[in-house]
Amino acid sequence: MRQDGGCYQMKLILTATAVLALLAILAIVPLFAQEGPDENESYNNQCCDTLYEDQNLIRGEIGAYNDHDDWFTLVGTGIYTTLTLTFDPEEVEIDWEVIDDGRDPDYWDDRERLSLAYLDGYGSPESVTVDTFGHCEIHLWAYSGQGSYTVSIGDVNCQGMDEVEPNDSQNQADAIYVDAIEGSVCSGDSDWYMIDYPEGLYWSCTLMFDANETEIDWEIYSGGERMAFGNGYGSPDTLSCYVPGKCYIHVWQFSGEGSYAIDTAGYSEADY
Repeated sequence: MRQDGGCYQMKLILTATAVLALLAILAIVPLFAQEGPDENESYNNQCCDTLYEDQNLIRGEIGAYNDHDDWFTLVGTGIYTTLTLTFDPEEVEIDWEVIDDGRDPDYWDDRERLSLAYLDGYGSPESVTVDTFGHCEIHLWAYSGQGSYTVSIGDVNCQGMDEVEPNDSQNQADAIYVDAIEGSVCSGDSDWYMIDYPEGLYWSCTLMFDANETEIDWEIYSGGERMAFGNGYGSPDTLSCYVPGKCYIHVWQFSGEGSYAIDTAGYSEADY
């Protein structure tokens, strides 16, 4: 009887040991299950960035278990860096932010951290062009689902400093909080902007571009109603009108390709 009891106790010990071992494995697996080719998990917080230098593509995985954030630091990215996030929206939805981390690439001294772009739209791909001093942090997080993604680093055609492509329709309009817009057009391109100012203002907007490179037509909308239209030749071109609702600006390429700038000014009726 004691021998049988000893065997029974031994089986219980072995069973308990096996269960604990299995739980330990299951606890470890999530740390690595969603690691992309260019990730070094668990670098999921701001203090544990993965460093990349002169790299034009990042490949990662996000969204499973405890892997809801990924951070990357690009070293020596220079200025006017274009980043494009691509993922399968049927599997995962990813939001992201680009930050100038405030470090001099030669001396690593601290400066003030600055958010360069915050992107929480829907769908893929999504691009942004940012002006970085030297070190550029990319923070990605899973809004829903789980899956793989890529972030390409380099030029994207037809995208200027204040654009986040796609912005080819009114419901994709880029929200603008400044008095000047910098964009770019090429063949078949169309750009929409929503000036995020109070409604019911008089607007005077001036479009400028290099007429030796491109010819651009444009219009000002309030909701679904066109308030002003410009299809002349040459630059600069100014449109002035009253906009009862939010002010939308739509520009498109007529010929050629190149960059453009739009100066905007909104006035109340008393100041107009």
